[in-house]
Amino acid sequence: MSFSPGDAITWLHQPRGGYGYVQPVDGTVVRIAGQRVVIRVPLRNGALVERRVRPEHLRRREESKQP
Repeated sequence: MSFSPGDAITWLHQPRGGYGYVQPVDGTVVRIAGQRVVIRVPLRNGALVERRVRPEHLRRREESKQP
């Protein structure tokens, strides 16, 4: 699956020590960096951070369209 900047995604994040637990995190694609995708995701305090993740850990997210 290919991604492009601005795509809305869900990152299937597996925290360290999570014992196989996967946490979905909504984010946005910033750019493609070689074999990885740079995404922007929010922290719990609301700050935005960038993470480099493998594309197999991302799913495309459909934005809900409000009338």
